[in-house]
Amino acid sequence: MKVKKQAGLGFVKVKATSGNEDAHEEIEIDVRPANPVVNEVDMYTLEKGAGKNNDLKFFGMPGTNKVAVELSSVPSIGLEKRLSYLIQYPHGCVEQTTSAAFPQLYVGNMVDLSTEQKKEVAANVQDAIKRLQGFQTSSGGFSYWPGEGNENEWATNYAGHFLVEAEEAGYKVPSHVLSQWKEYQLNKAKNWVPGAYYGRASSGDLVQAYRLFLLALYKSPEIGAMNRLREKADLPTAAKWRLAAAYKLAGQAETAKKITANLPLTLVKYRELSGSFGSDVRDKAMILEALSILGEKAKADAVAKELAEEMRSDRWMSTQETAYSLIALCTYSGSKGSGATVAYSYQIEGGETKVVNASKVTSRIYLRASEFKGKNGLKIVNKGTTKLFVTVITSGIPEEGSKEAKANGLTMKVRYIDLKGNPISPEKILQGTEFEAEVVIKNTNTKMHYREMAITQVFPSGWEIHNVRMDESGFESMARYQDFRDDRVLSYVDLLPNEQKVIRVKLNASYNGKFYLAGVYAEAMYDKRISAYQPGKWVEVSK
Repeated sequence: MKVKKQAGLGFVKVKATSGNEDAHEEIEIDVRPANPVVNEVDMYTLEKGAGKNNDLKFFGMPGTNKVAVELSSVPSIGLEKRLSYLIQYPHGCVEQTTSAAFPQLYVGNMVDLSTEQKKEVAANVQDAIKRLQGFQTSSGGFSYWPGEGNENEWATNYAGHFLVEAEEAGYKVPSHVLSQWKEYQLNKAKNWVPGAYYGRASSGDLVQAYRLFLLALYKSPEIGAMNRLREKADLPTAAKWRLAAAYKLAGQAETAKKITANLPLTLVKYRELSGSFGSDVRDKAMILEALSILGEKAKADAVAKELAEEMRSDRWMSTQETAYSLIALCTYSGSKGSGATVAYSYQIEGGETKVVNASKVTSRIYLRASEFKGKNGLKIVNKGTTKLFVTVITSGIPEEGSKEAKANGLTMKVRYIDLKGNPISPEKILQGTEFEAEVVIKNTNTKMHYREMAITQVFPSGWEIHNVRMDESGFESMARYQDFRDDRVLSYVDLLPNEQKVIRVKLNASYNGKFYLAGVYAEAMYDKRISAYQPGKWVEVSK
């Protein structure tokens, strides 16, 4: 058999006949591309009554080509692009699990959701609630990876925040999960002492301010700890805004006003690879959330404008930056009411004209390339009374990835070896051969500690992955944590300055045929500038 170069479900039907007896079997084959989604974005504005013909350029494997159009009465925040990035992000630590679901609690503030979309959002949120329980330790805090015994204080704040808001939104959160989390938070709040958190003193202060904010949000304010933090002489700006919001939630609005009197909105640029996973952009989003709670509308308008510009730009943003920016902007949008509505029409070339009147500030259209029937024209006309901000996102998945090796801040070598450590060629392997994929990754920076590094290896369907975590073979890898899936292994490491680590995955050449081996990619999950890529190739398993 040879599958089509088209993503989607294929079916193999088998019929066996003997005399008057017969048997039938139907087998599904899920044809999945090995490469990531590629997006092309076009942004423009339409004045009242104006229209535009979009000549769409579809690309990638058939079945993966689609277009999403975002139309808004306010300047775009890249809602579709940024939310899709979070949902499709392949890694699943506690921060990323939370980031994928958290903004979905609020997206209805900005955009009308169909019945199907509401069901999908509800399923995503409930799945995240269930998955997060696997990160909770016996102390009530949350670890960064499932099964780790040590808690990550920022992740405990962030995951708990999501769970509190999810329960408030009507989702079922097990009572013991939140009660244990609250006890952990109260204990940490009362016994907190100033100090650096993953090397940054300001992050330690923000962790405590966030914790106190959450306790107030959960209607269990720890006023004594709040007063002690307030008295700290060098409390950073972001922590002050968060603490002020805590006082407001605790019913002490006057104290909140005193804290924020003449408090600036400007922040020093920074980026963390771990710790609070923070940056100045993430902190700006947290300030916007605080301003919305405090009712500081003029200041909130100014910060929302800056954050929206960041979101609609082509700049890479981490999952923490993306999620918290969406949370803050959706909260801000909801606090301001629906604002100007959106009215427009759209028509696929030669087809029926459809008119949309949305009650929220943003509306979205989803179309597949197959709906265009070879005609790539899409006409959009502004039928509303205000200017319309339009973002057109065309996406597809290429059959083959980039053929150019790249590295920045890292070196990465990939080789394939037999069980005795001898190198073998993956281009042609004998069926039944057991072998290993070896990745040697090195931090070339002599001063910087690389944290939360991810290595993605997607293997051909003719190779079977041997999950060594499920047996006692004694096979070891230097990864902090490994996520074994049907067709890939995601490995996570930290690298000290100049440190080198070896990641191995045990494989078996199980099915003869020709398959595509995807490229190997390594990245610092919270700073994409630190990355390395080795291109993929076609491989063969032979008898």
